[in-house]
Amino acid sequence: MSITLVRLGFLCAIAALCLQARAAIVVTGDPADASIRKGTIVNGINAKRIGAGTSSPSGSRVGVFVFLLPTPGPGELPIVSSADFALNIQTNFAGATYNLDLYGLNARAAPDVLITDGYVGTSDNKAPALIQDNFVPIDNTLTGFMHPSAAGDSALAKYLTGQYGADGSGAGKYVFFRLNSDIDPPSENTGVDVSMAEDSMAPPLLTITLVPEPGILVFGILSLALSIRRRRCR
Repeated sequence: MSITLVRLGFLCAIAALCLQARAAIVVTGDPADASIRKGTIVNGINAKRIGAGTSSPSGSRVGVFVFLLPTPGPGELPIVSSADFALNIQTNFAGATYNLDLYGLNARAAPDVLITDGYVGTSDNKAPALIQDNFVPIDNTLTGFMHPSAAGDSALAKYLTGQYGADGSGAGKYVFFRLNSDIDPPSENTGVDVSMAEDSMAPPLLTITLVPEPGILVFGILSLALSIRRRRCR
């Protein structure tokens, strides 16, 4: 094998490595996460029911999970190439007649959950993004960490890119994920109990991978071209 081909292969490998952004960023849920219950906000470990409950105020239980949107590092663009959301299901309660849908809400400067973040029912057309319909299906029996489907992860990455904005000004703000029933349930003990951010053993997690700047690719290509030119001029 010629030296030129060896050098070409070596530089191609370097260029490929340069294209890789830093390792995926894992963001732990913020303790501001909450349950919205008929106009009342409940924070802390007792906010874990999503679906419906019988304690006052009885009826629907909407979960809102909060994450800090990380700032892109050197050589990274505010564009999300891949993302994942992980929520730990502690307990399933039988008898639900609804699914739980996962939405992405508008980013804000403060992590506080607002009453207006709440919603129950089908298709919330005012929310910026439906991450996954039936994230927790009506017949769910699984416990442990649940993740969006492949289509859900794609919708999640698109939503997060939108929250960053073209100029990246969304970095450092908080994003909010809402998990709500697709009907307004009655006073009953149904749905799921989940781990909130206060659960240090299994808090909600958001994983983000950002796109590298194109200048890194240009550097690799120029290095490769200059090396070949030098070889030919000898």
